[in-house]
Amino acid sequence: MKKISYIEIEEVNRKFEKFLEFVVPIFCCRCEAWIEDLENKQKETPYKKARAKSPHHNGIVNKYLNSKKPIKNNLDLFLNDYEHGFFHGLMTAFCAFLITNPSKKITEQGFDSDDFEKLFSSCILHDFVKCIEGNQSENHDKKLRDYFSDLNEETYGHNCLAEQYSDTALVMADRIELMRYSDYEDWTDERLTSAFNKLSEENQKDIKIFYLKIRPALENFYKKRNSIWIKHGLEGVKVKVGWESNAINAPKENINDNSTWPIKDSYYSPSSVEKQSENIKNGPYPIDQDRFPFSAHGHYPKGKPIVSRLSLGFCSNHNIGLIWAKLKGYIDAETFHEKGGVIVDSEARDHLYAKSKIKITDWDFVYNNLAFKDELNYNHENCCYPFDEKSTKDSQITEILEDIINIPKTRVVKQNSIYLLWLANKLVFDRIVLLNLD
Repeated sequence: MKKISYIEIEEVNRKFEKFLEFVVPIFCCRCEAWIEDLENKQKETPYKKARAKSPHHNGIVNKYLNSKKPIKNNLDLFLNDYEHGFFHGLMTAFCAFLITNPSKKITEQGFDSDDFEKLFSSCILHDFVKCIEGNQSENHDKKLRDYFSDLNEETYGHNCLAEQYSDTALVMADRIELMRYSDYEDWTDERLTSAFNKLSEENQKDIKIFYLKIRPALENFYKKRNSIWIKHGLEGVKVKVGWESNAINAPKENINDNSTWPIKDSYYSPSSVEKQSENIKNGPYPIDQDRFPFSAHGHYPKGKPIVSRLSLGFCSNHNIGLIWAKLKGYIDAETFHEKGGVIVDSEARDHLYAKSKIKITDWDFVYNNLAFKDELNYNHENCCYPFDEKSTKDSQITEILEDIINIPKTRVVKQNSIYLLWLANKLVFDRIVLLNLD
């Protein structure tokens, strides 16, 4: 595949966000309203006018997620089976969303997406029996009817009658999801090729980018959602020796698959070095500690305060409009330790420092609030490091981001995609649990 630009990966992230923002009001219209407020989506639409008459809808999704048989003791298996469980179902639903391009229907109740609610539920649950019985479960699709009997008919034949239903969004999306395996090209056959070729040219490009870069990051964050994460954000694109001194021109590092994060000359040392710990002189870099999803929201709309209460408790996303929140490397504490990383108490800062030589492919990269398209050279107010004389433009950060994106096996995703993944997971899975307490 040719070089991937920031614009291209941003466009795919926006489509993933659009999908999750479509899912949210299926379960909670008020969450949708908060998302619109945070993203400054003030434009009046017929849908918003209709919804204003009533902030609720008929909750038809509940009947699709209500099992006829007890499943309470099996839900952890479903949640934690990353190959066939909830996460796989959600990614399948995203592919189905791209294929069908659904729209919200306007009713007196303000919201109706019945067709997609049924398809979404079918995608989420299609491999439920496989999670319970194991990967070798026979007729797992047929057996699903004994649990969830109101799903799309192809759900009960997506495996044993797959050819009969090969043109349905569920089966096409399920086959496309085989691209989640890094070696899929070595063993998949014409069934995946056929499903992929039915997509529009635009969707084909988006799917490739999603499975190369975005989905691997989402999966790693989801798998390790209970871990403590270490974050180091880019602090500059030129070497700097203390806040008072002038920036020193330095050749741009050739970032490749042998590079480590943080990259050379990209972070700062405190100015009064003689008063600080000797540890800082020796090369440790500043870090923040955090947990998934790293923010109560990932978007920084213009006109909103840079210091947002939405980052309260999420230390890796404070000052979300500043440079160190715009391009961040994350690594879970277990992997950091296994790769030889060391935590450093600088005795000079409230936050910690770290020392490591961990390859760039072992980090997950998150970007946030970078200017888009015609705004690419927009120099965000106070984007620079505090007290710095020269600001770092978004275009400079984007150049480094694109270098990282185009290294094989790097994982890159937008901050807001992570937050919305967490929100959708919370709303959907918690609803399944509550509907199936017996």
